Amino acid sequence: MNIIFVGLAGVPYGGRACDPRLSNIAKLLSSNGKVTIVNRYSSQRMNSLKGNEIPDVEIVEILKRRDTGRKVTLFFYLLSILFEPFVLYRLHRKNRIDYLHMYTGHYVDFILYRLFANLIKASVVYEYVEYRSSKGYHGLYHKVNNYLCDFHGAKLWDACFAISNYLSNMAKTVNPSLPIMKITPLCDSDKFNENTLEIDMDTPYIMFCGSAVYFEIIQLIIDSFKSSSINRRKSLLLVLSGSKDDIQRVKRYYPECIILNRLGYEQLIAYYKHAYALMIPIRESIEDIARFPNKICEYLAAGGLIITTNKGESPYYFNDGINAIVADECTVESIKEKLDKLESGYYDLNKIRSNAYKTGLEHFSISAYKESVINFLETCKRY
Repeated sequence: MNIIFVGLAGVPYGGRACDPRLSNIAKLLSSNGKVTIVNRYSSQRMNSLKGNEIPDVEIVEILKRRDTGRKVTLFFYLLSILFEPFVLYRLHRKNRIDYLHMYTGHYVDFILYRLFANLIKASVVYEYVEYRSSKGYHGLYHKVNNYLCDFHGAKLWDACFAISNYLSNMAKTVNPSLPIMKITPLCDSDKFNENTLEIDMDTPYIMFCGSAVYFEIIQLIIDSFKSSSINRRKSLLLVLSGSKDDIQRVKRYYPECIILNRLGYEQLIAYYKHAYALMIPIRESIEDIARFPNKICEYLAAGGLIITTNKGESPYYFNDGINAIVADECTVESIKEKLDKLESGYYDLNKIRSNAYKTGLEHFSISAYKESVINFLETCKRY
């Protein structure tokens, strides 16, 4: 089985939310076949993210990029469209391609990869992780593109890896006969077990990891923490990515919180493992219901005490007091109530952490899908 990952640039060095997911899907598939990631151009962060290499997965870069900027990126994207078919065909001549694993948000890519797959008699498997119409993109291109992706895209796929029930249902609405396998966020639990790094924190801390651009979520976490009795003996640690302005906005809103950024992955794992609790509120919006944050699998692999909300995918995997602390609503009042109970000793923390780790191994680890994903691909092979 020969699988080629297409549609993006800089995998696995891009530092995006999709990079760890694609890395782990590639690692999962490589255990039963040959996997190659074809990047349209190189990542600017490659040197700073050394160590993110994927064992047994070949990385091919169509173009080498040195400069940054939106216009430069567009130029390289358009240029790669010209060269990519020749690179893919060369790989096909060397070793017949069975599947194109596609991750992209551009409908034109759907068409191009569909045409190429037809030419070489390969199957197209789409990695479906977000509902683009819910993202609030502006401009005519994005409005038309998002409509085509969400309401017509599934007609061009042979199979689909969906991250949520919502996306599975939407894909089935567009293409009722489409084979779909739901794959949660994945991580390699062995990497967490091997991590023995210590951290420099004087007080127990509640931690959130995410992008500073999602200020509404961060504001919710801060307000819940500030209004709860838990802030008397615990600190709030935010590990944030994003621009300097976005991070400064968070610092101004709550100067007392601890903010870290640009952590190496090994350091990040260490902070997960030493956290008193790990927060991941999910809102009742289509954007949040459709997606499933990748950090959830990392929280579980770290054996963390998860604080979440009863929205989106959470109800399928988590029960309050059993394997997580689950607020009924994504509001300050509801989350504060759970934080107060946590501080009062209401929960059996050892039991919750132990059950959470077991949930991670059962539903959120690479090993949980090794056999089923190969069986799925075999059943939906087009040629």
